[in-house]
Amino acid sequence: MNALDIILLQVITMFQPEAIVQTSEGTVVAVETEQAETRVRLHFASADGRWAVPSTILLSDETDGHHALRSSRTEGADLILTFDALPPTTRVFDIVGDEHHRWMGVHSAARTMNFAQVRPKFDGNAKIAHSIDSIIHECGLVKALEDDSVFARLQPDLPRLRDYIVWKWKLSPHEAFLLARTHQARTETETLKRTVTATRSLDELPSAPKSRRHSSRGRKVKEKEAPPPPSAAVLPRKVRPLSRFEQKMLQERK
Repeated sequence: MNALDIILLQVITMFQPEAIVQTSEGTVVAVETEQAETRVRLHFASADGRWAVPSTILLSDETDGHHALRSSRTEGADLILTFDALPPTTRVFDIVGDEHHRWMGVHSAARTMNFAQVRPKFDGNAKIAHSIDSIIHECGLVKALEDDSVFARLQPDLPRLRDYIVWKWKLSPHEAFLLARTHQARTETETLKRTVTATRSLDELPSAPKSRRHSSRGRKVKEKEAPPPPSAAVLPRKVRPLSRFEQKMLQERK
């Protein structure tokens, strides 16, 4: 029995599996590959959040070989999916459900997956095959990114996702440019949407209260205040006429 036969008889467990990006709430918590099958366990926050698995779901290995679903079952909030076996040397794979349920670049978190970076470059003479156009649209998650919440969550990981797609499907520099431009267009759309929302919010603010009176120069004119009542000290006194006795005394002094 050679080494490969021994490997095939063993259960190969992926240590600390994680996806580069995932569009669904379910998190990959376990991956086990045997000679005949590969089992994937997805954990959801609650049983109500579980997803109705389509029969078309599959695993895509490093060479984009497809491995069909055999069965599925639930355990509490977990979903256990059984597929045809992945090659025992598989380091990274994709779980392809529908446009809104994908786990791209599932790998072991024990080591960092580095992908050769291809510098995107526009080529006006390049011809794009329909299959490449589908890869850019489907694996670039273009449809899923139309959801604002999904886009906000995945935006920081989009550069690494692009590197992974270019590496796995061996895209040319021009095809890498088209993929990057697709994500950039979505980013620009989201930025414009936020700008318009901010502008509308400013327009909806209540206006400042207007001044009651203004001069022609725009300065506020103070209203005339009523003058204070005159002090008792300055009030005019009434002159009392002299009595006859007082008049007589004045005449004698003269």
